Amino acid sequence: MIGLLLRRPLLVIAIYLLLVGAAIAVQVAHHTQQIKEATVQQPAESYSAAITQFRDYYSNEVVPRARKGGIEVTHDFHDKEAAIPLPATLTIELGDRLSKAGGGRGFRIFSEFPFPWRKDRVLDGFEQAALVATAAHPKEPFIAYEDRGGKTVIRYATAVLMGPSCVACHNSDPDSPKKDGVVGDSRGVQEVTLA
Repeated sequence: MIGLLLRRPLLVIAIYLLLVGAAIAVQVAHHTQQIKEATVQQPAESYSAAITQFRDYYSNEVVPRARKGGIEVTHDFHDKEAAIPLPATLTIELGDRLSKAGGGRGFRIFSEFPFPWRKDRVLDGFEQAALVATAAHPKEPFIAYEDRGGKTVIRYATAVLMGPSCVACHNSDPDSPKKDGVVGDSRGVQEVTLA
């Protein structure tokens, strides 16, 4: 075999170049995928942080003022004249509208302990895994990348941590499926999807 290779140096060079080219192609593909993922992760982090800030502002500034003014804060606000949505209800409805608008982006919140009127929500495999992962590590995001029609899509999930107003509402609501929350507990997951 070695004698054959020594008599055919061009064959040896061709095999060598082929192997080196294949190794380079694998490395380029790997780095290209890493760049694609990094390119969509930063906007997903920012988008998720903005949603959290919006919900916190609504919970801590709008809801208390509305209650002081005699406005009911409820999940079924559509059926009542002097009512506004609960923070989670507002977030869910905004997420649904944005997802329906298309454009490859959306957000959603969900919980392992949904209120009775949300028990029919179906969670996919990513969402079920996100509940487990964020409950175990609430300070770390749970991320997956999917290929949808040739586009890299990020699914970026973070724990929804309870603040004082969340704890007060969830622990006192007669319909709440979990009434032992404390500030800082994970109450569910917020997922952002970006293409």
